[in-house]
Amino acid sequence: MEGKTVLNEDADIYRHPDEELTEKEKLKRMGWRGRWQYFKDYYMRYVLVAGLLVLCVVALAVFRPDPGTETVLYVGFINDSIHQEREEAVKEKLPEILSYDPEKESVLFDYTLFLTEDNDFLTKNTMTALTEQFYTGNMDLLVAEKDIFEAYEKQGAFLPLDEALSGEDYEELKGFLYDECSYSLKDSAVYHSFAGLDDPVIGICRKSKRMERSIAFIKYLLKG
Repeated sequence: MEGKTVLNEDADIYRHPDEELTEKEKLKRMGWRGRWQYFKDYYMRYVLVAGLLVLCVVALAVFRPDPGTETVLYVGFINDSIHQEREEAVKEKLPEILSYDPEKESVLFDYTLFLTEDNDFLTKNTMTALTEQFYTGNMDLLVAEKDIFEAYEKQGAFLPLDEALSGEDYEELKGFLYDECSYSLKDSAVYHSFAGLDDPVIGICRKSKRMERSIAFIKYLLKG
């Protein structure tokens, strides 16, 4: 006759030595410190990864950028200081002047370009950027002091204005010419309302892809 036992059938005494404990059984045997260490060793990495994924999703939802707009005119300014509030006031008028949709399109004023003897890093970056923009035709217009402009003009970076403009437009703006490739902005009220060079000139980049808007913007600067 079988004897009675006070042990449950699943007690450890009945378990084969090589049989592994279940996760639940392992945790039941541990104190709170052991359970915490077990959690850190086996599960913490997964919790951290899941947490990072959640944070990324939240960040994308909160800080999601607006859809990009297409650039309809790219104007580079070398060694210039731009007053941002006044720049915005000028840009508010441009959709009508240049005929574009401000919801989908925009004008880029690039005033991150600096050529100075005091900062080799900025100068090298600017020279690299200008070479790329001239070559690709991304930049339409360049505003700079006369000596800087002339240095790039000698390299063939700009279009002669009598080639770029119609005969009528060329004659209309003839009084503002600085040389064959540039107009003087010295007396431009529009330019001086938001930018800081004393006696700059402006020219059309040889590979500009937006000629009509380039000419319209020059007219706006010169004739207000």
